[in-house]
Amino acid sequence: MNSEELRVWHWMINTFDDHHVLVKMPVTRFTRPNANENSLYWYEMLQNTTCTFSVCASDGHVVGCVDVPKSFGLSRKARNLKSNLLAQCGICYVVLNPSMLPDQDALRNEFLGEEATKNRHLKREEAALETARLSLKHTLAQQRQIRTLMDQEHTSSMPGHWHDSFLIQSNTRPAELR
Repeated sequence: MNSEELRVWHWMINTFDDHHVLVKMPVTRFTRPNANENSLYWYEMLQNTTCTFSVCASDGHVVGCVDVPKSFGLSRKARNLKSNLLAQCGICYVVLNPSMLPDQDALRNEFLGEEATKNRHLKREEAALETARLSLKHTLAQQRQIRTLMDQEHTSSMPGHWHDSFLIQSNTRPAELR
């Protein structure tokens, strides 16, 4: 990968953190021609055709492909071939300009649909709440432990008959009321 592709790959991994982002995978790995007399011709033509990135679900199903054109660009013929082929297979295809990457949610919506993006946001919120809950639980446990230790130190440092200083009688001079 060149430096632009590497930067886009990191962006793609962040965008599709719940999917696998494969690099330069031949389209023949996830497409196949119909069984007819031209299938060998199509296979020979497509075996060297790759997409810069392929986004796969955890079951290996490809949901979308991305091309990052080189400095001299992507030929119209190659773009049309990939676009038509992948559309027939129900796979989204996008050509990204590394200097102007789209909104991450927009690309997720195009590849996975809006429902998947909403579910991702809900999962992130749930994870953030769980992290906050665990942090609060840990902090409360620490504070309770500190308070218990302080109470033990305070109790052990006081004389035995001074457990509650407000209830101790004063044995100084008795005084009469007049």
